[in-house]
Amino acid sequence: MKKKTIALYLLMASGVLSMMTMPSCKKLIQIDPPASQLTGDKVYADDNSAIGAVSNIYTWFENYDLEGNLMPYVSLYVDEIYPTTADEESMMYYNNAISVDDYSISNVWKYAYFIIYESNAMLENLPASTGITPAVKMQLEGEAKFLRAYAYYFLINLYGNVPLVLSTNVKETASLPGDSTSDIYKQIVQDLSDAETDLPEAYPTQGKTRANKWCAASLLARIYLYTGDWKDAEAQSTEVINSGQYKLDSLDEVFASNSKETILECWNQNGYTITGSTYLPGSAGEAPLYAIDTSLLNAFEPGDRRKTEWLDSVVISGSVYYYPYKYQLNSNTGGGRTEYTVLLRLGEQYLIRAEARAQQNNLTEAVADLNTIRTRAGLKELPTGLSQKEILAAIAQERRVELFTEWGHRFFDLKRTGQIDAVLGTSKPFWKTTDQLYPIPQNELNKNPNLKQNEGY
Repeated sequence: MKKKTIALYLLMASGVLSMMTMPSCKKLIQIDPPASQLTGDKVYADDNSAIGAVSNIYTWFENYDLEGNLMPYVSLYVDEIYPTTADEESMMYYNNAISVDDYSISNVWKYAYFIIYESNAMLENLPASTGITPAVKMQLEGEAKFLRAYAYYFLINLYGNVPLVLSTNVKETASLPGDSTSDIYKQIVQDLSDAETDLPEAYPTQGKTRANKWCAASLLARIYLYTGDWKDAEAQSTEVINSGQYKLDSLDEVFASNSKETILECWNQNGYTITGSTYLPGSAGEAPLYAIDTSLLNAFEPGDRRKTEWLDSVVISGSVYYYPYKYQLNSNTGGGRTEYTVLLRLGEQYLIRAEARAQQNNLTEAVADLNTIRTRAGLKELPTGLSQKEILAAIAQERRVELFTEWGHRFFDLKRTGQIDAVLGTSKPFWKTTDQLYPIPQNELNKNPNLKQNEGY
């Protein structure tokens, strides 16, 4: 965290919660009084004001500067989509040639640290508050740790070694060096373990827009998978699957608000998502900004209903453009359907458990989990008797066609499984092994001399 950034953070904490003044961030309608009217001395005065503060942290995920900059560009960076125009920034990501001065990488860094700072502020201020009831205080502490962990998950997978900031103290945080990803993963595991203990099974508000116990367990299952802790990855995903709160939904309903499959989603006041606005053509007869890469299009097996349900196409001047159609709305149609950006869903948990089981040579049950996902997609079940290598390859295939264009899964999967150079080295003409990390934004290096630029930039 850097001096200029920390100064901004202190201004937010002592004055108003400035996230509510940003054009792309919205108040949650159930919070009264509006958090944008809360001064620093009142944020932790009672249950309602503190709930308003934590609810507003979630809005950073459903934000043009985080979701809008992360979702399309990380898919361009790998082999999921390509730009249909010569837009300079899109081509920069598509060609794996990100500038250290790029606005988007700077914003993803900055807004992830906003989430971290405001989570830290909650964790520092909640214990001293006498006006917040104990049950609400425990809930909010759990949510703050969950949110901090989620922000760090993105930071280390995109940038590598980043400062581990656990305080709002300017003197302590202004010039921190980057910490090792292993140390940050330890903090993430600790935060999510605490959150899973503190958070109740029920959602604290209507809908699934704030974290409960199963949100923490779901993200913790992913973290254990990323760190090779197969036993705990299986245990956490099993807890979520067996919780009874979620079911695999029909493909056309997975990304509808409050679907049976959703574990956590980002509330918005419009009823449609930034991602839908990004991927869907603006009007009939217009090409999408981004089209599905041929390699992804060819990855779907014949009869895979995800290809017909989660992709759409348009013909422009004789050329066919396929584009992501997981989110079906780019405006408020008034037709009764609403969509919130999905952060966590049950489909991923089956794939996590399948991989964790396969890595432990529990091959029969690994295939059973894979077949649960395949059956929903209209595909025939995989046979028993496959080798571990064959099952792991099948899992990688299912993750590709199940989780495409969702929050960087493809990029992160290729890296963690050691396949990224082999895959992108053949499909991306400008790919270099050092492209596995984004550059540290130059403006952050200018503010903090203890940060080191990633190799290759």
